[in-house]
Amino acid sequence: MNIMLIGARASGKSTLARIIADALWRKFIDMDQVVLAQFAEESISEVWRVHGEPAWRDAEGRVITELLKADEQIIAAGGGAPLVPAVQQAMDAARASGRLKVVYLACDAVELRRRLSTQVGDRPSLTGRPPSEEIEIVLAQRDPIYRMVADVVLDVSRLGERDAADYLIRNHF
Repeated sequence: MNIMLIGARASGKSTLARIIADALWRKFIDMDQVVLAQFAEESISEVWRVHGEPAWRDAEGRVITELLKADEQIIAAGGGAPLVPAVQQAMDAARASGRLKVVYLACDAVELRRRLSTQVGDRPSLTGRPPSEEIEIVLAQRDPIYRMVADVVLDVSRLGERDAADYLIRNHF
């Protein structure tokens, strides 16, 4: 079975996926990096600038379909991936066949803003505002979808990385 972590920017998807993959001796996949490799550009922001968000979202759909053909992976999904219809369809099919468990790392806006202020990263704007200023808008749009596609919801607002990973490993994998 594959495990996919979803959630907002700075919720800890990549960090926790890496910790869990190491603990469970599974392959870690950072979906954003796999999608980025589909383009000649060197950063996500540059891909969005040159090709636009729709090209990125199309690539996410193709990549997740391929990724979910393999097994025993811990996948850190891009924050917007679960909103892409092709990604949702691939996730639904994998979940229905028992080959995927989806974990939503919920995190409140105050904590996300704090984390974003310390993690510069390659984060294109989703609303035309700086990433730290668009948190509430993006969460309001995405939270219901994240919850709809998740098998497990874990609030990581006040959890350290190791505690969150240990909890998920002990209780859900």
